[in-house]
Amino acid sequence: MANKKHRRSSNKLKKISSLLLIVFFIPSYLFITLFRPLPAPAYANLIETTKKPAESINIDWPATGYSAIGTVEDGLLLSSSSTEKPRPTASMAKVFTAYAVMQKRPFETTSKGALIKLDQTDVDFYNHYIAIGGSNVKVENNQQTYQREALEGVLLASSNNLADSLAFWAFGSIDNYKKYANDMVKQLGLANTYIDDASGFSAS
Repeated sequence: MANKKHRRSSNKLKKISSLLLIVFFIPSYLFITLFRPLPAPAYANLIETTKKPAESINIDWPATGYSAIGTVEDGLLLSSSSTEKPRPTASMAKVFTAYAVMQKRPFETTSKGALIKLDQTDVDFYNHYIAIGGSNVKVENNQQTYQREALEGVLLASSNNLADSLAFWAFGSIDNYKKYANDMVKQLGLANTYIDDASGFSAS
């Protein structure tokens, strides 16, 4: 009987010891594990924390034309030439024409805009571009067109004659348009841009 009692007491002590070990050891282990400093990651030395100067990057630029590299955040980083020379904008000029006309004679997006009556001046614009090989949309004397339709002819069909017609209609003359457009591009921050005509056919 004494041996049985002794064994029961010993078993109880073992259980109590195990329980105390669980109660005290596991929380201590978890605490140490959760709050100890993390070791530095093995790849930390691969992360570059400073930017390299753009000038130190070697780029195999194209042999002709102009190229540039930049980001929205940093702007222009590199360009293929340190000296920029003016180049003809070609039909990009039509975008400026459409923008200027819409500033001068705006209309709602649900509207067709003003009704424009074409006359001999517009026919002359058409014949001029026919003669010099410029892109065009045929017009006739006394023809009527809505402003939206004329803009579509300029921006979709790249019509040189309709670009001139719209500029003449909105500003009274091509010279008046040029003055307005050149003031406009300067206000847009395009200090080195010059508008020489409404269509972009001019090499100037």
